[in-house]
Amino acid sequence: MIKKNTLLILGAGASVNFGFPLGLALLWKIIDFLNENTKEFYALCHKGFDETYIKKFRKALSCEDTSIDSFLEYNKEFLVIGKVSIALALLPCEITENLFVNAKDRERNWYQLLFGRLSRDCPFDKFQDNKLRIITFNYDRSLEQFLYERIQSKYNSESEADCIAKVKSIPIIHVHGRLGCLPWQEPENENEQIIEYDSYKTYKSVVAYPATPEQLSASILKPEYPIIDTYAHKAAESSKSIKIIHHEVQSYEEKVYDLIKENNAIHFLGFGYHPENMTRLKLKDYYQSPEAPICGTGMGLSLTRLTEIASLGFNRLQRRKYPPPQSIANTDIYTYLHDHVILA
Repeated sequence: MIKKNTLLILGAGASVNFGFPLGLALLWKIIDFLNENTKEFYALCHKGFDETYIKKFRKALSCEDTSIDSFLEYNKEFLVIGKVSIALALLPCEITENLFVNAKDRERNWYQLLFGRLSRDCPFDKFQDNKLRIITFNYDRSLEQFLYERIQSKYNSESEADCIAKVKSIPIIHVHGRLGCLPWQEPENENEQIIEYDSYKTYKSVVAYPATPEQLSASILKPEYPIIDTYAHKAAESSKSIKIIHHEVQSYEEKVYDLIKENNAIHFLGFGYHPENMTRLKLKDYYQSPEAPICGTGMGLSLTRLTEIASLGFNRLQRRKYPPPQSIANTDIYTYLHDHVILA
């Protein structure tokens, strides 16, 4: 059981071992499938986006060198198609088996390691007493899905409803929204739709769709071909929960600041420490605990990025091989949590 207030702040690197792309890889993936004759291209056409407009979006996006999020923040004319494209790229990555047996380097699955800390010496009726809080900058629901599956497996004599209540006892805030509401979750607003995990099954069905451009062009107009419609509709519904520009994100800020003010030990995992994201967290304004550490992983971070962090006033975050309090560790998440952090 985790008895001390602990806050995990997750970046794209936290999900990469479970089949999700990093920021730049996500950008490239979207650019690639915006080519004509891909299933994603036809899905966008099917949702009413003009082919000329899609090509214009791809051309503009091809000049970006950071992330799709950064691009959309400053190119609002592409906001709607950009969100749908994000959903088209990420929904097929939400595969439950990738959280367990098919996880990359599955013997070093940090979700399993974290759950081990949560459930150690913790009977079912005390699980909600864990002091873990999570802020994520990712859209995927992989951690929620993992906890949903893992708690039911661990405490298999308990009802599904009771297990769901335990999952919900761990706050997980998606700063930029999520890919919709899982069937066992409550919508965060009236626009959020239920999008089940494992949407890749629909995605795989589209692979078997007519192969030639002529067949595709003809088929998407016929009501007897529902697969592409289902695929396109699911992505469009999912995109309604994605938050990009500042005023969309503001609705989550108070929840984020409340967690930071709890004087948690803060651990950044798979985080890129982008200056804009660090500024948005307002750690200098809300984090008032000199005793609790601010630590994190920093595998592959450049000296330029570390200099940027220091310039923002986060010079307590220093890159070292082994992380004492207030340091960045040049290691992966599993090693960081296993060897250098006491979650208790």
